[in-house]
Amino acid sequence: MSALIPGEDPTRIETLLRAAEKKALTDHRRRLPPPIEIADDQLPSEAQLAVAAARELERRALRLRYLPADLIADYGWLVLLDLFVCEHDLRSVKFIDAARRWQISPATAARLVAALIESHLVVRVFDKDNSYPVTLRLTDLGRMYLKRILALSA
Repeated sequence: MSALIPGEDPTRIETLLRAAEKKALTDHRRRLPPPIEIADDQLPSEAQLAVAAARELERRALRLRYLPADLIADYGWLVLLDLFVCEHDLRSVKFIDAARRWQISPATAARLVAALIESHLVVRVFDKDNSYPVTLRLTDLGRMYLKRILALSA
C-alpha cells in the first residue's frame, strides 16, 4: 500500500479508516438530522439525480479554476456526490484515485471518509481474494440522504 500513497504514511491512513469502521460497527454514529420527508415515489429518477449531482461537481470544478479550494471547500459533500455519480455510471471508486480526483491530500481524504464511515454514509468494500479495501461505496442510508437532498435542488 505504501506505493499507492506517495508522501503519506499509509499505515496511519489505514489505522484511521479501520478505527472509523470499528466505531460504525459499535454504532457510535455521528448524530445525523432526520431524513428529509419525501416519499420515494416523489423523488426524481436516479438518472435525473445523477445529472443533478454531476452538475454540482461541474460547478465546483469551474469555481476551482478561479478560487482556491479552501474557499469553496465542502469536501464531505464532494465525496458523497462523486460516489453517487460514479455508482450511477457503474464506475468503482478507489480511495487513492478519488483523493487525486477530489484534489485533496490522501490524509484529508482519509479523515473525510472516516467521518462518512462513522456516520454510516459510506463503506469500504474489500476484495474477495485478500483483505485489501478496493472501493468506496455509499451505504443505503447515504444514498437515501443524498437522493433527498438532490431532489430539493434538482
